[in-house]
Amino acid sequence: MAEKFNLMQMLSERSKKEADETTQKEDELTNEKMIMIDVEDLVESKDNFYHVDTKLKASIEYAGILQPLLVKELEDQEGKYLVLAGHNRRLAVLELLKEGKERFRKVPCVLKEKTLEDKVALIMANRFRDKTDWERMNEALETEEMAKELKEKLNLPGKTRAILSELVGVSETQLGRYKATYNNLIPELIEALKQDKAPFNVLYEVSTLPEQWQRAALDTLRWENELTLQDVRELKRQEKERRQIPGQQDLEFEEPGEANGSETEEEQTEENLQEDDYQEYSSE
Repeated sequence: MAEKFNLMQMLSERSKKEADETTQKEDELTNEKMIMIDVEDLVESKDNFYHVDTKLKASIEYAGILQPLLVKELEDQEGKYLVLAGHNRRLAVLELLKEGKERFRKVPCVLKEKTLEDKVALIMANRFRDKTDWERMNEALETEEMAKELKEKLNLPGKTRAILSELVGVSETQLGRYKATYNNLIPELIEALKQDKAPFNVLYEVSTLPEQWQRAALDTLRWENELTLQDVRELKRQEKERRQIPGQQDLEFEEPGEANGSETEEEQTEENLQEDDYQEYSSE
């Protein structure tokens, strides 16, 4: 049986190897490539989906940027640099500039091309950050290609999803939910997730419904300014009921909060079974 791949062990061995190199050579490399760049000349990476960290902002205001940003020069934009690592530091400095604190305009940066190992180390270093559901989902989706590259480069056994799971610190089951939600949820509800207007576990359940029923969920969210598992259970009940009626095509949605009449014993049993189904997702 193949030995289980351990990313933490790989990174530990990498760190030890780097530590064995001469400090002088490392310092010379850093000094040669260290430059001060106007924060306005730093271009946000498309992979940046984190929010501003207020604690980091306060730290920079007090002690400055202690760790340089990692950047690379953009070939199609003269004098501009793409941020590879340090997105939150860049965002924090921009916030400080908005407050008129111009002394933070120039930020220390290191010009360096990131290796695959660098990318892995960065992702794993961010695993325990406080993130929104949208950020967690995006991180998983954006890291999938990296997991495939890592599997191919190191000739790792097993599934790509298992490697991705260890990279981002999320179960394989949850990774599957992220993928299904991203692929199946209508754009308006994806935007609601991005704006943190509804929790992921609720929107995952909505993503299992046909588009017309997802739009009914969107209406509920707009009317009530929230969307709950109970709302989704009711939509699923209505959707199932209409599927069982031959020739039923038109949707007649009840207004949120409107009474649906007394439930039969069979309906009560169905609701109890659905409650068990939702417990798994709500406890994640």
